Order: sequence, then C-alpha cells, then structure tokens
Amino acid sequence: MNLPFLIIVVLFVIGGLGFLIINRKLSPAGKKENWIKYFTYLLIVIIVLGSILINKKIFVGLIICISSVGIMEMMLIGKKSEVDHSVNRIILISLSVFSILLFFFFLFVLLPETIIAYTYIIVLVFDGASQVIGQLAGKNKIVPEISPNKTWEGFIGGMIIAIITSVLLHKSGGFTISQSLIFGLIVCLSSFAGDLLASRFKRILGAKNFSNILPGQGGMFDRFDSFLSSGAMIGLLGIPYLSVNYPNKDIAVYLVITFLFLIILIIGELLHYSLKIKPEFSRMLSHFFAGIIILLFIQLFSSPWYVFALCFQSAAFLIETNKMGFLDSHHKVNRKTSGSSFFFLGILIAYLVSVWTEEEAYFILPILIVTISDPFAAVAGLNYKSGYWTNILTGKKSSKTNLGSYAFFVSSSVLLFSCLPVFYDLNLMSRFIISITISLIVTFIEAISSNGFDNLTIPGSVIVLLFLTDYLFI
Repeated sequence: MNLPFLIIVVLFVIGGLGFLIINRKLSPAGKKENWIKYFTYLLIVIIVLGSILINKKIFVGLIICISSVGIMEMMLIGKKSEVDHSVNRIILISLSVFSILLFFFFLFVLLPETIIAYTYIIVLVFDGASQVIGQLAGKNKIVPEISPNKTWEGFIGGMIIAIITSVLLHKSGGFTISQSLIFGLIVCLSSFAGDLLASRFKRILGAKNFSNILPGQGGMFDRFDSFLSSGAMIGLLGIPYLSVNYPNKDIAVYLVITFLFLIILIIGELLHYSLKIKPEFSRMLSHFFAGIIILLFIQLFSSPWYVFALCFQSAAFLIETNKMGFLDSHHKVNRKTSGSSFFFLGILIAYLVSVWTEEEAYFILPILIVTISDPFAAVAGLNYKSGYWTNILTGKKSSKTNLGSYAFFVSSSVLLFSCLPVFYDLNLMSRFIISITISLIVTFIEAISSNGFDNLTIPGSVIVLLFLTDYLFI
C-alpha cells in the first residue's frame, strides 16, 4: 500500500476511534447519525479519489454533477427562505461569487492528477480532523454567529494534522518539504474560508443545511465547499503552470463552455430581476448566446462524447430547475414549453449527422437558423402581436404570429443565401432558389410546431432539406 492511501486509512481509523469516544456521550439516535456521517464521508472519499486517479474524465463529470447540484441547493434554500430582505438579490450575489470560484476551480481541474489528489487529501484530513478534535476538545468558538460548531481547538488541531500530512506526502505532490508546508497552509486556510462562506450564506437565509441529498453531510455543497474553495485557490496559483504546460484540449474546452453556459443563465437572472426584463426576452438572449457558442462545437472537439455530455448536462439542468421552480428568467414564460430540452437534442442530432456525413453544413446552417431566425421571429411576434396562426394539427390558436413567421422566413432566407457559398459551389440563381425553398418549408414547419418542439423540428427539417438539395442538385 503506498503512503497516501496508508495515511488515509490510518486517519480514518483514528477518526473512527474518535467517533467511538464522542458517541459515548450521545443518545442512540445521535450515535446512529454520527456513524452514518462517518461511513458516508468514507464512501465519498473513495469515489472522489478513485475518479481522480482512475481517469480525469470521470472526475470532470463528477465535478460537473457536484457543482450543478450545489447551484440547485443554493436556489432551493432561497426558495424556502422566510427572511424579510431580498432573497433574489442574495441568491444572485451568491451565484456570482460561486461562479468566480468555479472558474478557478476548473483551472485547478486542469492541473496534473497528482496535485488534485494531493490537495483533496489535505482538505479531507483538515476537515475530518477539525471536526473530530472540535467535538472532543473544542471549547472556544471562532465565529459562533456564523458557524457555532467551529472551535479554535478544532481549527488549530486540524491544521496541524493536515500540514503534517502535507509534509509526509510532499513527494506525491512533487514538492520540497518547505513548499509542502506552504501548500498545506494555503489549502487549510482557503478550505476554512470556503466553509465559513457557505455557512454565512445559510445563516443569512435561515437554513441549517443545504439539502438531505447526502446522509449526515448537510448537502452536496456543504460537503464540497472546502474542496471547491481550496481548489479554486490552487487553480489561481497554478495559472503560471498552465500557461506553459498545456492541458487536455477537449477537457479544457468542455469546462470553459460549461462555465460560459452558467454565466449566460446568471446574466439572464440579473437582467430579469435587476432591469425587470421579461422572461420571454431574457430566455431569448440565453438561447441566442448559447447558440453562438454551440456553433463552435464542430471545430473545438475531437470526440462527439464531449458534445453529448454538454448537451445532456445542459438539458438535465434546465429540466430540473424548471421542475423545482428556479431560473425564472428562463422558465417563467407565458406558455407551456419544453424548448430547452428539445434545443439541446436538436443540437446533438445536428452534430452527430455532421460528424457522420463529414459535412459541416449539416451542423452550421441548422444551428444558425435555430439560433438567429427562431429568436428573431419570437421577438417580432411578441412586439407586434397580431394575426395568430391556428395550428392545423391541433385546431387550436397558436402562439405563433403571421409577422413572426414572416420574420423567420426573411431572416432564414438571408442566412442561407449568405452562407451557402461557404459550403457549396452555387451560382447566384441556384443560391436564391435553394434559400427561398428551404426557408419557406422550414417556416411552415416552425409555425405548426408547438411547446418548444420547433427547437427540434427546425434543425431536423433543415438537415433533411440540405441532404435532399445535396443529393438532387449539387
């Protein structure tokens, strides 16, 4: 057994003995709760360390899951809060701070696996030792108004044990002894700061825990706040390393796009609550900017699995936040729609068809139309409400207007006429006829599509029509 795992085993055994002593003073319910917390923590450590050391891609997926659940936990606390002051403002500020931490944490994820594992071990030793020592010998509270269970005895004891661990494992991290001392100190202080920041957020909104998703842990964010904050600090300090040692391109791009999608949603919330922009318009802005980023997928990724992961995680996040009543700027529109999930499904289909056929036009052109023409039509329809279509499939009055369809037709015709020469060798008349024909058919399909289904039917129909055009005329 190598030294890092030996130290972890020894410390967990010591921690277990500490819990035995602590539990002597507790009721049967308290003992049960402590052991559930202990073994859940052990399982979490195995999963996190295993994902780091087995394959970084697994760790990246785990981090996306942790951060997504953490964001929803923050929103959930806000929704349940009964405080008098502005909850939305607090949530937006907190999400903004979290997004900054997440940016630097993503830089941390790009560092070598040995550094990531080394940091995580120090965090878990500091966190675990602080809790056990605090419960056994803690008397002097640090900040009782924010975190009543944190004591100076637990903090100092945990830091000493964590720094000793850092020194013992200095070769695993590739550091000298003096460097490991500084590294351990930085990790402990940033971990403590992150824990206090999360506790402060809970206290402001009158919550005890973030959620019950992890037994005895206080929630996903509560369990990983120390790791996120310390990782963010190491990510910040690791920028010089990343500037000369280029990380895996696919993972780096994947993390950057994930971060940009989050920023787009947060900006949408800011516009909705600060400038009172209606959800119909803030949703369109999110749709537009996300689509512009998505246009780069065909050039950025060497494997379709990253595109699949991005589409899946984005759709899942939007579906869950809609079910839970979050992200009003995106979901609180005056109509029933599943457009968010259909949007990413349409993106994925277009990407896979493009990769399979080795034709970039099958991706770029459909995404351009669904990104630009669809919002353009919606804006026109919302600003000039007149002449609603009657859906020929359902016989009911549609949310689509004559003016909106006209705007869609004109914008998609212009887009196709301008972009077709990039992919096909066509004369002026052929470009005009093909652009008008495809736009006319897609406009009709968009008009009869309801409940957000047009985010799937638009790219799908454009792909089919481009394929037929390619086969019959080019």
